[in-house]
Amino acid sequence: ACMSTAAQKPISIPAGRPPGDMNPARPLGLVALSGDYVRVHLALMMAAAAASVDRPVTIFVTMDAVPLVLKNKGWRRLEGATRDDDMKVRGIADLETLLEACRALDVSFIVCETGLLACGTDERELRGVDDALRAAMARHPDADRAEGAVLFETLNCGGCHLHPDIPPRVTAPDLGATGLRVREDWLEAYLASPVTIRPAGPSPGRGGRMPDFRLSPAEITAISGFLLTLETPSPGDPPARTPDQPPAHIPPWEPLALSPFSMQKAETLLEDRWSCLGCHQLGEDGGRIGPRLDGIAQRLRPEYVRHLIEDPAHLAPGTIMPASLEQPDRMDLIASYLLLRDAPWTGSERLAGMPALPGPGDPAASPASASDASAAGAALYEAQ
Repeated sequence: ACMSTAAQKPISIPAGRPPGDMNPARPLGLVALSGDYVRVHLALMMAAAAASVDRPVTIFVTMDAVPLVLKNKGWRRLEGATRDDDMKVRGIADLETLLEACRALDVSFIVCETGLLACGTDERELRGVDDALRAAMARHPDADRAEGAVLFETLNCGGCHLHPDIPPRVTAPDLGATGLRVREDWLEAYLASPVTIRPAGPSPGRGGRMPDFRLSPAEITAISGFLLTLETPSPGDPPARTPDQPPAHIPPWEPLALSPFSMQKAETLLEDRWSCLGCHQLGEDGGRIGPRLDGIAQRLRPEYVRHLIEDPAHLAPGTIMPASLEQPDRMDLIASYLLLRDAPWTGSERLAGMPALPGPGDPAASPASASDASAAGAALYEAQ
């Protein structure tokens, strides 16, 4: 990819002694710091050559080398860039050809933000930004800036990316009690393919759901293992827990064995007396504010369902769900009914008028071992 056939020379590698630096499995990292054309050209030649033998390559671009990754052939600003035409005459790949070769060979480029600032520019001038924008506009021809702003806020992009007009905000449920709340198999399936749980959004009226981070099976196992160790709701979520209020604790509980009469009685209570269906969907009936109640046995732990009905604020600080004033036997009946209903859990459909979100991806990798799942999951959770 770098030189003409006439200019290439064979490299002799002694049999049985492949040098460590030529191990295809060993990643290669290069730092492009200089603004000298020849040095930058050499870095790209090394990257393309290593990538052509399936060696992972990453180039960190900063300071005077930043023009290399600017659009409109910004590399012409490099010192000595006039030698590029001479390279082609001599049968050596020019810089544009090397850049395209690196792109085709999946070489990764990391651009230093400080380097962009030192160069008097920003990420909008990077190569590929316009291509990505045009591709996105082709996929979504009816999208406009207003819809983009709604999606930016709905997906809480400001949680990671600074925006001058849209501040970051807490929109998702507290994960501090995940280990008390959900089942492991459901959590892993959800991380692999997120669906809408609250149709009106975590903050009702805003819409949204967790974006698909396209996690690998190993990452899913690690993050799930970490989250399932958490059994205390975060005290900082509103309303804040008072110092004398004990942490969440859920006594063991299992659903009752209900007769057909008791199942019908519970259904009648939900439909005619209790207010649950004002917010929650059950079958084709009910509201679209809270999570749907179909198939919750596949998603939630039985004891969590029972005690959430009785005291939701204790298990989910900040929830708008009211506490039940019913007798304990009635709460046992309703919780058992919901857990015993023969219905799959599928998530909820998006409400009309709420922003449409990207679909799930197809993660693929090998699973992590159980021994280091919690530690790796904690690191991944913080990174993601």
